[in-house]
Amino acid sequence: MFMSVTAFFPLPMSFFLAAYVLVQAAAGTTGGTMQVLGTDLAPASNKGRFFAIWRMLAQAGALVAPAAFAYLAEHVSYGVGFLYLAACSTVVVIGVTRVLGNTMARADQLERGHVPAPVARSP
Repeated sequence: MFMSVTAFFPLPMSFFLAAYVLVQAAAGTTGGTMQVLGTDLAPASNKGRFFAIWRMLAQAGALVAPAAFAYLAEHVSYGVGFLYLAACSTVVVIGVTRVLGNTMARADQLERGHVPAPVARSP
């Protein structure tokens, strides 16, 4: 969203550079998070499947996002292209939180014996 503000308003280049650094830092942080989620949440027998599906989706996004951004930037505006990327990021956050839920609360419940642990099934 911050990147789109730099495109919609006549701000100094330093604002764009700060937004760029922020985006790169956030991408680096969240990129490794999925590795941790896969290690912590995927059943032992399905860890490989989780990583394979996640990497396939991540690579598809890495292929489509620059092309979609370039199309929007060329035909509409850079600001709209940045808003598109922000919307895609929001969809991913909502999807991950809905599918995986609150992992720390689930772990606490498992430790207290309130919820039975998921049974790992063989493929």
